[in-house]
Amino acid sequence: MTDPSLRTATTAETADRGRPAGFSFDASIATAVILGIFIATRAALHFGVTPFVDGDSYKYLGGADALWAGNELPPLFRDLATTGGGLHAVPGYAWFIEAIWTICRRVTLPEILIAQSMVSLAGMLAAADVARRCAGRGAALALLAILVTAPTIAWLEHLVMPDLLAVPLYWIAGWLVVAAPFSSGSGMRASANGAACGLLMAAEILLRTASQIFVPLLLVLAFVTRTDRRSFAVWLAACGVAMLAGLSPWLVHNHREHGIWRVSASTGRNLYFSALWSDTLERAPLVERYGIHDQHGTSVGSSFAISNETLRRLMAGGLSIADADAAMGKLALEAYRAKPPATVLAERFALMRGLFEPGSGPEEWLEPLRPDAGTALRNRFYADGWRTWTEGRLDYTFSDLVGEAQNRAKHPDNAASALFSWWVRLLALEGLPLLALYLVALPMLAGIRASKLCAFLFFAAPPLAFLAVFAVLGAPLYRYQAGLHPFMLATIVLAVSTAFSRRAI
Repeated sequence: MTDPSLRTATTAETADRGRPAGFSFDASIATAVILGIFIATRAALHFGVTPFVDGDSYKYLGGADALWAGNELPPLFRDLATTGGGLHAVPGYAWFIEAIWTICRRVTLPEILIAQSMVSLAGMLAAADVARRCAGRGAALALLAILVTAPTIAWLEHLVMPDLLAVPLYWIAGWLVVAAPFSSGSGMRASANGAACGLLMAAEILLRTASQIFVPLLLVLAFVTRTDRRSFAVWLAACGVAMLAGLSPWLVHNHREHGIWRVSASTGRNLYFSALWSDTLERAPLVERYGIHDQHGTSVGSSFAISNETLRRLMAGGLSIADADAAMGKLALEAYRAKPPATVLAERFALMRGLFEPGSGPEEWLEPLRPDAGTALRNRFYADGWRTWTEGRLDYTFSDLVGEAQNRAKHPDNAASALFSWWVRLLALEGLPLLALYLVALPMLAGIRASKLCAFLFFAAPPLAFLAVFAVLGAPLYRYQAGLHPFMLATIVLAVSTAFSRRAI
């Protein structure tokens, strides 16, 4: 059951893997240089460029603001009837922000970004060590360099959203599985390892519920790297108990508020919204029926208003949020069944293509970095007006502390902004080119003979799992694509390193 190469390699063998003839460069110097680049670029970005915010950033800032004041979470996290309301929004990122403010003893934004970069770096180092075990030191250094210098990853670290944190937490948990294998008689070590992984997975889910798709991958990774079934069973039990313990505060909350033992219940709303976005669930008649007359017309932008109104009407008829969510899922499935399969597949393909190619989907919505880094730097959601507008959506009024923190963190265009623009132009790899390279790299992982399954589960499988779910439930946003970049870049680097390595394990 175990991959022997991951457990029996000697230090000398590990040092030589992937090292070309004549290679004499000290890896420690290379690592120091890479880490120096990481520190310099993140310092310039976090202290010189206004933090990037998404429209959804304010729901987490609002949650942290309420917690900071000693109050309960805003209605959006509890019972607000909107697309992103109760039983959809999870509080993990609000807890994360409030913890950073508690450490700093003030409401602040740059320190949130610094903390995200620290978590990101930990994940990069974990990924580099697994790459070393799979393909040698050269692959590890190449991977660390690519991840550190990728502007799209730095953009995620600079974004006040939880999307970035999902990748490093998965990588750290995976590293614990791969780097700390246990023998059949080491029950305590197996339990400790499983408990740590379970807590990391619980944190991931509470930060971003879509991270649930990583949990099965981690379980399979543990299965293929364990020494025997007994030790795997101990690990699995500890992981499950720890994950349940980590999720229990929110499970208890949802049972108290909504009567269900679930972290979230928004699959139906997601399915309904995605069907609206692709116009599988036709928007025009719903716009007319609901009397939605705004700047969106019947474009994809009206999907938000239609979805919110549908949920509101279902709840007005006496349904709970959970029951209304299930009803919305049924409405979406009926729309799928009403159309020819070929039409549905074409609409789903257009939506998937829209995730990687701007303007190719139902409507241009994606705003990648490379064509115009100025779009991100203009940061349109950062304005005071957007925070004020979201107060109605959240049913929560921000304290003055958040506005003051935003004003302190705001920077005019300067050398750091220019540096970021040039960085994007020179090194950003995104969209269809990245997707194409990733798909080409997938079969090349077979060159890692002894540990290809481990490499696949750790680096290559998460994007496939995400895209499989996105094909049914998604809507194309750039941060969804960017959240896949670390995995995709790592897969490409590992495949290329393996192809050019003199000896792959």
